[in-house]
Amino acid sequence: MRVEPTEKDIQNVHKIYLDQSNIDYAKGQLKLGDLPIIWARADLLYDMYIELKKIVGDSANPLMQKMGKPYGRNFFRTLGRAFIAAHGKTDEEALLNFLAAENAVIGWGRISVERSGDRWIVISPTGFPVAQSFRAKKMYSTVPVDSYFLGYFEGFVSELSEVVYVGKETKCIALGDDYCQMIFEPRKKDNGPPKRLDKPAEPEPDYSE
Repeated sequence: MRVEPTEKDIQNVHKIYLDQSNIDYAKGQLKLGDLPIIWARADLLYDMYIELKKIVGDSANPLMQKMGKPYGRNFFRTLGRAFIAAHGKTDEEALLNFLAAENAVIGWGRISVERSGDRWIVISPTGFPVAQSFRAKKMYSTVPVDSYFLGYFEGFVSELSEVVYVGKETKCIALGDDYCQMIFEPRKKDNGPPKRLDKPAEPEPDYSE
């Protein structure tokens, strides 16, 4: 199965965001429905990555990856609840199509998502924001730089599959590649079967009054 949203799919998700986003003036928050959100400049994650790299060196990559993973897991659960509320059930292909379209809407780049057996492949022909910033500044890296997004997709596909997945960015435009590619495979348990995802996952933030 391979999912790549059309321009119309992306426009439809953009319309959802425009229709459902609002300003809570009293709290000084931008909200998507009841969920507080942040629309930030693309360079935000680039700046975080660069400064973290200065402080902790190569440990910046696994730290950024760890930061992204719970967000991916929580987004899957939020999206799943929305699908159930709207359609009475979830649909894997529809969930993935929304994920891929939303990725473009929020400025993270166009992506396709493909499952081949128990392997997931995420490709961004435009590159993810950190790699895009490297390219825009005519800079190159000696290692892939999209660790936050690697963790995000790890969390999402782990929740979707109910199996712990680990990912690796195998192509990155910050390395000079033409596109970014991430491959996710199940984490094996003592060379045995894939490790099942522990439940419950990380607790979600409480946005109630």
